[in-house]
Amino acid sequence: MIEYIQNDMHGSTIFYQDKEVYSKRSAFYEIKQLCYQHFFSYEGYIKSIKKMTNERKLIPIIINHEHVFLPTSRVRNYENKWINIESIYQINPKDKGVEIIFFSGRKLYVDDSLQQLKNKLKRIMKIKSMKVNIFIFNHIEITSK
Repeated sequence: MIEYIQNDMHGSTIFYQDKEVYSKRSAFYEIKQLCYQHFFSYEGYIKSIKKMTNERKLIPIIINHEHVFLPTSRVRNYENKWINIESIYQINPKDKGVEIIFFSGRKLYVDDSLQQLKNKLKRIMKIKSMKVNIFIFNHIEITSK
């Protein structure tokens, strides 16, 4: 399971629970590739989320039940990290931000306050529930007598 993806001077690093994989491509490129591997485009996903919700920035990307990525800043910002919230074990507030501890024990510091992170997580839950409702209602066959 991917924990997070961040840019580095050679491209990006993908942090898995048990290893690190280096890519010559940006973290944003890697997120787009994950979208394609799961049969949707990043651009189409963002367009749909904007149309169906009031979300306009820092939109989380729900790939599947194990990979839900939250950008820490603008997606094209070099400093942006894509955090997989499904791999988070604990969040600890710090003086100016939060410390995220993953199930692997790896730690990551993020500039968001605990409240900002909670608000982002609420937005993810909203989008997740909308996706589940769409999936359920599109697969129910209704017959009339």
